[in-house]
Amino acid sequence: MPPKKPTNNTQGPLLSASDPEPYTLIEADSPLILAGPHNAYYVPESLYMGNRPLGVHRSAFKPLSPFKRHEACDWGMQRLFAALQGGEVTATNKCNYLSSNYSRLVTDLNRAPEDSMSQQSEETGNIVAGNTLLTKAQKQERIDQVFMPYHNALKDLIKAKKEKFGYVLFLDLHSFTPVWRHKVRKVQIGSLAFDNNPLEPIVAEELRALCKDKKLKFVSHAPYRMDDYPPHKQYSSIQIEKYGALYTGLEVRNDLLRTPKKAKDIAKILEALIQSLLDQKDKSLFDPTYAE
Repeated sequence: MPPKKPTNNTQGPLLSASDPEPYTLIEADSPLILAGPHNAYYVPESLYMGNRPLGVHRSAFKPLSPFKRHEACDWGMQRLFAALQGGEVTATNKCNYLSSNYSRLVTDLNRAPEDSMSQQSEETGNIVAGNTLLTKAQKQERIDQVFMPYHNALKDLIKAKKEKFGYVLFLDLHSFTPVWRHKVRKVQIGSLAFDNNPLEPIVAEELRALCKDKKLKFVSHAPYRMDDYPPHKQYSSIQIEKYGALYTGLEVRNDLLRTPKKAKDIAKILEALIQSLLDQKDKSLFDPTYAE
C-alpha cells in the first residue's frame, strides 16, 4: 500500500479520517503560484479492490517499482517541489505552492469533473476496474471530496493574490515520460499554454537560455500542444485563466528528476526563472493597470 500522508478530519463514504486532505497549500506574500495537480499517487482505502488500488496492480503506484505508471502520478514532481520549497533562493521562498494529495486515477484535476475518472489506461489499454460502472452518486463523491476542494482552493488563492498584487502568475508543474507509446521524446523541458497566451513567450525565452547553459533541450509547446487536445483535458488551465491568472504549464522529463540531486539541479533552473518573473521590469505585460 502506498505510504499515507498527514491525516485530516474529512469524513464520508469515500474518505475516512485516516486519508489525507485533498490538497496541500503553502501560502506566501507573492503573486506567483506553483501548482502540482498530479503530484501524488495516494488512493483512498475505500477504493481498493482486494489489495489493489482501483483494481490496478499495486506496483503501478510504487515510486521505486520498474512497473510504476505515469498515469498514477507525475513521478519526480514530489522531489522537485521538495527541492524548491527547501531552496535557498529568496524567490522560491516567496512562491505559493498548491499540490494535490491524490492520484489522478482517483480524479484528474486537469480534466472537466465529469470526465476526470479514466476507465481505461492510456498507457497499457487495460481497464481501470475501480473507475468502471460508477454510479452518478459515486462520481459525485469524488468530485465533491477530492476534485472541487482543490479547485476551490485554487480559485480563492488566485482571487486573494490578484486583489493584493493586481496580477497573478501561475505555473502548473508536470513531468512526462522519456518514452510514450514506443516513441522516444528528445525534449527534456517544455512549456505549455494555449496560443496567444502573454506569459508563455516570456517563460519560454527565459527557459531557452537557462536550459542552453545547462545543455538541456527546451522546446516551447512540448511535449505536446495544448490546442491539439480536447478542451476538457485542459480544464485546469481554462479555469485558471477564467479566474484571472496568467497561465503557463511546465513539463520536465521525469528521468531528470530521478534522484534528489537531479531534482535540485532542475530546481535551480526554475529558481532562476521565478526570480526573473518576479523581477520583470515591464509589469504592464502582466497587469494592464500597472503604471511606473
